[in-house]
Amino acid sequence: MGKKMDYYLISRRSAYRAGTRFNARGIDDNGNVANFVETEQIIGYNGMLCSHVQVRGSVPVFWGQRGITATVRITRNYEYTNSAFLKHIDYLNANYGKVLAVNLMSLTKSGEQMITDAFEEHVKRNDLPTLRYEFFDFHYACRNRRFDRVNPLIKKLFPVADSMKFTVEDKANSYLITQKGIIRTNCVDCLDRTNVCQSKIALKMIESMMRSLGVDLAAAFGQDVLGQIDNNNPKQQHPFILNFKVTWADNGDTISRHYSGTGSTHSSVTRYGKGGLMGLLNHGMTTLNRFYIGNWEDQTKQECIDMVLGEHTETINLFGESLERELKLREREFASFEKISVFTATWNVGSFTPPASYDLRRLLDFEGQPPPDLVVICLQEIIDVNPKNVLVSTNEPTIQLWVNVLTDNLRRVDKGYSLLQVKDFVGILLLTFANDRAKTRVSRVNSESLRAGLLNKIGGTKGAVVTKLYFDDSSLAFINAYLPGDENNLQARVNTIDDIHRNAFQSEALGKKKEEKIETLDYKFFLGDHNFQLACSNAEARQLIENFTYAMANRNDAQAADILFSLFNHDEMTSLKKNSEYLSKYKEGNVTFLPTYKYDIGTQTYDSSKKPRVPGWGDRILFWHEENAQFEQKFYDRREILDTEHRPVVALFELEVKKVAQEKKEEITKQIYEALNSKPMEEDNEETTDMPELKSENSIN
Repeated sequence: MGKKMDYYLISRRSAYRAGTRFNARGIDDNGNVANFVETEQIIGYNGMLCSHVQVRGSVPVFWGQRGITATVRITRNYEYTNSAFLKHIDYLNANYGKVLAVNLMSLTKSGEQMITDAFEEHVKRNDLPTLRYEFFDFHYACRNRRFDRVNPLIKKLFPVADSMKFTVEDKANSYLITQKGIIRTNCVDCLDRTNVCQSKIALKMIESMMRSLGVDLAAAFGQDVLGQIDNNNPKQQHPFILNFKVTWADNGDTISRHYSGTGSTHSSVTRYGKGGLMGLLNHGMTTLNRFYIGNWEDQTKQECIDMVLGEHTETINLFGESLERELKLREREFASFEKISVFTATWNVGSFTPPASYDLRRLLDFEGQPPPDLVVICLQEIIDVNPKNVLVSTNEPTIQLWVNVLTDNLRRVDKGYSLLQVKDFVGILLLTFANDRAKTRVSRVNSESLRAGLLNKIGGTKGAVVTKLYFDDSSLAFINAYLPGDENNLQARVNTIDDIHRNAFQSEALGKKKEEKIETLDYKFFLGDHNFQLACSNAEARQLIENFTYAMANRNDAQAADILFSLFNHDEMTSLKKNSEYLSKYKEGNVTFLPTYKYDIGTQTYDSSKKPRVPGWGDRILFWHEENAQFEQKFYDRREILDTEHRPVVALFELEVKKVAQEKKEEITKQIYEALNSKPMEEDNEETTDMPELKSENSIN
């Protein structure tokens, strides 16, 4: 060509949903996706500048990988994902124009197929005119390391890409052409397969750019540009292609190091056109390094990222705390408030298997109140917790049975109910349902399971399952706890309650990072079979129960209430609350019902076995909220379902949630910031020869 051409390649990583490979996957409720990178190539030739942009990003559904096997799980269904999906597409449309989404996942890997199915469901059901979708099984098409087989895809996509144009700026800094759309590429990590595909799309766009500037690259190279990039003989390659391949390989390696800790497994392909033996060996070593880094090093890196972005859960900023206190006092200036209702139920089902047509209308009796926005069902012992089931059995069929039964019963009340979240641990199951009114207002849903005692004891069946979520801008947590029943060590049970609260969402593992502590959330509900009994003799307890029943039968409500009060004075939990850092902060509605355990199945008779157990209120629903919160318990009762040794306990709450007007909040935040910043430093008039204590505004515990 005889003229100089400048080539620049710039990649910009998003600061949103930032993190390492297994800690940042999929989408968040604001439409941000993990590993979202904008890559721009710029050509300078003959006084003209041409630019073309592509993006990569994780599949925009809620999914993740956890455990040493990195098992893929879809964490939210279509109904509770679509709002975030549409936000992501809206962002792409607003910033880039129309979108061509290229999915390079594998059909033969079940985890990738699961993610693809979820992605395609959103594409098909939304049928957006601004989104075109293309699937290409990269692994299958390019098997045996034949990466030239991606070329038919590139040629197929090119007319669409070419119609989206590229940006051209002339010598007078005027735009002659502007890019009107974007190619969004993903594989599972948006690294290796994506690098190969994007580099070839980029080369085809360079060909189009240069053609617009009067240069025919195919003629200059002596062959088709894709054939030239696949050629691994340096003697037969144009110098520009050699530099182009190295530049794109370095770009891919850098993006990969940020996200996975290693270079790309396919960088040899990008550099040389083919993998070769050394490329194959490099692929294997890189894969092993990623496994090691993902399991043992990424957590430290993730904490550093969170710290830099101000998202670390244990970062303390004294100025920020003052700001938050002031914002709380002025909250009603920038937030609107609305009341919602939450129904909760806890039931130890004792491995009872319900028939598919099981009628639970008695359990789901809302006592004349409108159908609640959220329905949270906490079950314990859904399977027989014997050693075999704990170690080798799966409870998935039982979980699905309970999901189906509860969903069917809820939809008899209101057809708008759907399952929001399911989380289990051995025999403990927590199911969260939402109605149509709540679906688009619930976000940031996450769940965790914890073992009782040391929280890591192998084979344990006691513990807790926790789900937290945001309803508008208010946070709620539901804890389904099944606690050990050792009567000789009640304090150990109290310690377990404290451990659950301290450790929920605070452990780190592959695909899991720290989040907000339970205590920082707006509303907390502590439900389950807590295994507390009555601290009195069996004979005394049963006599008081008999007296209560007699008084109720004779409609002597005042006498019945006095008897129940006397019985409740023996409740173990009530006497032990003061010994717990967290249990002491919970409140409980008035208990106006008899102990819920232990009954002979199918009867209203308390345990009549050879060694009868002292009755007790083991099944409880407690709540914890800020002192001034608008919060009301509508009812608190037990349900007379006789199929198990326990009676289910239910409660309905009405509480206030907030919706923050962000612009108004930012305005008030600025006012508070300026006021705090303008406060004069207090002068210490006392003379002292001691060195002053130095205090850092930021510390990490």
